[in-house]
Amino acid sequence: MRVLIIGGGGFLGTQLTKEFIDKGTKVISIDRMDYASLDDIPKSEHLTFIDDEIINIEDYYESFEGFDRIVYLASPRLLELDEKDTIENELTNLKFVLNKVQEECTNDFLFFFASSCSVYGRQDSVIKFSEEDKTQITTRYSELKIKSENLIKEIDSDNFKIFRLSTLYGLSNPMRNDILINNLIYDIKTGKDLEIFDPEANRPHLNVHDCKEILFQLIVNGFEEKILNVGYDDLNISKKGVVKIIEKVLDTDLNVTYVDSKDSRDYSVDFSKVNKYIQMWYNTEKIEYEQGIFNLWVDKINLSLEDYDSIIDHVRPNMSSKTWYLKEEGELSYPKMWGRWNVYNETTNKLFSPDQFSGMITPINEKRYVRFLDTENSKKKEHIYLVPIYNPSFFEDNIKIGYSCISRRYLRDIKNGKCKIVFLLTLEGYSGSTNNRDLEIIAQWNDEHNIPHESVYYICGNLKVKSRIKQKNLNFNGIPLSSFDIWINPLHMPDEICPFHPSADKFLYLSYNRNMDRTHRIGFCSRLLDNDLLDLGTVSVGDFDLNYVDTEKYPNASKLKKMVPIEIDKTLQYNLANDISHDNFHNTFVSIVTESLCDENTLFLSEKTWKPIYMGHPFIVLGNPGTLRYLKTLGFKTFDKWWDESYDRIQDLDARTNKIVTIIKHLSNKNHEYLINVRQEMKDILIHNRSIMVELVKKKYHIRHDEYNPQKPIIKLLADIQNKMI
Repeated sequence: MRVLIIGGGGFLGTQLTKEFIDKGTKVISIDRMDYASLDDIPKSEHLTFIDDEIINIEDYYESFEGFDRIVYLASPRLLELDEKDTIENELTNLKFVLNKVQEECTNDFLFFFASSCSVYGRQDSVIKFSEEDKTQITTRYSELKIKSENLIKEIDSDNFKIFRLSTLYGLSNPMRNDILINNLIYDIKTGKDLEIFDPEANRPHLNVHDCKEILFQLIVNGFEEKILNVGYDDLNISKKGVVKIIEKVLDTDLNVTYVDSKDSRDYSVDFSKVNKYIQMWYNTEKIEYEQGIFNLWVDKINLSLEDYDSIIDHVRPNMSSKTWYLKEEGELSYPKMWGRWNVYNETTNKLFSPDQFSGMITPINEKRYVRFLDTENSKKKEHIYLVPIYNPSFFEDNIKIGYSCISRRYLRDIKNGKCKIVFLLTLEGYSGSTNNRDLEIIAQWNDEHNIPHESVYYICGNLKVKSRIKQKNLNFNGIPLSSFDIWINPLHMPDEICPFHPSADKFLYLSYNRNMDRTHRIGFCSRLLDNDLLDLGTVSVGDFDLNYVDTEKYPNASKLKKMVPIEIDKTLQYNLANDISHDNFHNTFVSIVTESLCDENTLFLSEKTWKPIYMGHPFIVLGNPGTLRYLKTLGFKTFDKWWDESYDRIQDLDARTNKIVTIIKHLSNKNHEYLINVRQEMKDILIHNRSIMVELVKKKYHIRHDEYNPQKPIIKLLADIQNKMI
């Protein structure tokens, strides 16, 4: 097949051209390149590109003979149509091409003209426009398209076809910011308030990526009709509806002025004809508005990288020493944002391979959304200096070094507002807790290097980080982010909530306590032992160092030490955080979640809280005060109908622990029948919580089709920072 694309250098044209050449089709593309550069044109041995007017095509090809498909995409933009003679010139060009096609193409050719659904205008008597409905001139643009269609309709041949396209939007190269959705996102990025005329006026939109896929199939395979509306029925939407989706995706309320004036275009379109063809193809999934708008908002995040390091065979980690701390501290050390566990295999005590380092240095590596820049390539772009942290003691370990290891060019960019520093530590929530100085250290570094506080961000697992920064009278930006809700994949969630099959013993509760460096777990398990409750539950307890335990407060800790490790069905040697033993949940009445942190100045949720929700298991949480209150703000329901949940409001850890032990002791006096009945009463809440978790995870991580990306919320936050929304 040999294809001629007229207007192949435009918003849709470059996409369609690339689709053909990617499939190995020989393409000749012509465009006068008013809005693009040759750099935007894909490079391929299958493509011949002509930078010229279509009227000059004979300077390159004397005849259209040999072209199997001619695709006419050339069209002026809206503002150009106000210029004198524009419509007449465009019609002259189209007549020229139509004459050449009829005179020179062989009988098996197909000609396709890209028109627009805007030709339907505004006709209040029609609810949904089909291809047979009359057209109406309402704008200069619709006048051009209708007159162009009439030229084609006059040709009595099935070889000439018309596409009426939905209003396109989305990312392309070259980019267009004069079409509705793209324009709205552009205005938001540039700080403009939105003004929407006739907000209830409808029209269908279609992502340019989906449009080129649909057109490719129709052009290659052909179709019966003379005219075909191109789009999807469920993408008919009002302007106000578009704004609401943008607010949902950006998670913000926009400053919008709705103007009650009558738009000349208000049309919903029937796409049933094109959909009968789409359903024949293998991939019929479309880009929904949420994903298309997300892609527009993010576009490309510019992440700046430090210089290459031959030791790790990769660029060195941002904010690490190029001399491996010989210059700064006089002795060798590994990058301080890494923990020893990131560098050494704790079993063999050997270094990991360089592949391990690459994933830690550039963990946000989604190529659709991220562009990595070195010091040279970052000169002309705004960028983000991202510091991924895996070692909770990074700030203390680095306190005297601070920003001195950042390249001078990046420091200048940060001071000039061209670059932002973003610390990323979502897997821990210590920062801002009692006796922790992380937040103060960041402020100290800012002052030492005269860094504007507004140019520094900390994305942190402590969900109270923003309020803690404010309480400490600090001025940099704190962004809370919980990232463990995706660790247990909702796509694999059991179909039903877990049943309750109490066995003869250990049926009362389920509690995992592998890492006993968390001293509140030692206190909790000791209290269980005090009250003869340890044997009533399915409990794991890891080993711990008795020297760090207040044995006066927890006298049974010594007895507990002699009993550990207590294992259930798996070894405690490894952290099986993503693992779920279904039988453990099926055989127990309630989960006692001993969270990672319990400090009143933090709020941190790990996978431990999400596991019982995922399984449909009731839960009691020994964690930070306010954990249940926070879950309720997300839409979850808890279990205060069956026990006293005032423990969630108790600030003192010992008092909170005792309250939870009291609940367990009360439940221990109930027989199997009572507990089975209670679990039946809880059924609606357990089902509700699972559905809320699925929706929460979908909103945060869903990309497209069955794709869930754990990096999505971080990508969104980085885009917000780059787009100056935070």
